[in-house]
Formats: sequence, structure tokens, C-alpha cells
Amino acid sequence: MLTGSNSGVIRYDFAEEKIFDYMGVQLQDASFDSRLKVEEIINLWKAIYGGSKANLDELIDILDLAPIMDNRSERISGGQRQKLNILLSLFHDPQLLIFDELTTGLDATTRDDVQEYLKMINKKKGKTIFIVSHYMDEVEALCDMVYFLKDGTIFESGSPSVINEKYSCDGLQGFVKKYMGKVVA
Repeated sequence: MLTGSNSGVIRYDFAEEKIFDYMGVQLQDASFDSRLKVEEIINLWKAIYGGSKANLDELIDILDLAPIMDNRSERISGGQRQKLNILLSLFHDPQLLIFDELTTGLDATTRDDVQEYLKMINKKKGKTIFIVSHYMDEVEALCDMVYFLKDGTIFESGSPSVINEKYSCDGLQGFVKKYMGKVVA
């Protein structure tokens, strides 16, 4: 049970009604209309956003979605669903990206490719990326700043290297094991 704060305020410099133009979100559990094929889902997003503003062919290649374009969403695996969900969060080239358990269910090669792509768009395009993850290797690979929550409050924050040095840990996984404990549901 959370005993700390469970609310807050987010400030942004655009009109609230334009929030979906500026933000892309990938949730941990992706579900799509089971009657639609992968290609139809992508085309639906094209209709909503007036076409893809990101390099769609590049994303389809990175995420290895070409082989499943004719599959109905009910017939694709959890990892394939995750790949499609990542593509849809990047589709309209938003400035702010929020990923919840980004690479859960992805094979090792796609996981690395997605991480490299996100590093690239962060550095070259100045994207702001928030990642919620239990995979500390992923956090260390992608994050400049980390916040650890414990009992609903910020327990520690800083760059991965600063946290590792401060607590004399060999990686964030060691920090989590030593100082955060197991999560009780």
C-alpha cells in the first residue's frame, strides 16, 4: 500500500487540447481491436494524424513488423503487440515520449535496436523520454536521470553513475537489491 503522495502536477508549454500532438505513450499492456490487421491499425493512426511524421519504414524495419502486417491483432504475440505499441507511440514524432516497461516481451536484438533508436532521437532530435522500468540495465543504457520510488515517495534520484558511486554499487541492479528491497504487492 502506498503511504506517500500519489498525485502531482505536470506543467507543459502547449495548449492542453494539443497534448496528443506533443506526447507519445506506450503502455505496458497493449490491446487492439481484434478484427483489425496490423497494417489496418497503422493506417488508422495515419488517418488520425494525417500521415506518419516519423520515418515509418525505418520503424517497421527496426521493429521487424513487416512479416506480420497482414495478421489480425488477435493473432500476434505479446512481443509483436509490444512492437506495434512502440511504433504507434513514435508514429507522430512527438516531443515527449512516455514508455511503461518499454522492452518487455521483446527479443534481445529488437530490444537493442529500440534502445539505440531512442538514444538517437533523444540526442539528434532533442526528444524528452520518460521510462518506467524494472530492468536496471535498460535504465542505465537509456537514462541520464533516474528517480527511485519507495512507498510512494522519491527514495533517491540522480544520474546512474552518481547513484552507483554514492552507494558504492556495481550498477543500479546492485543498488536496488541492497537499498530498495522487494516490492510487496
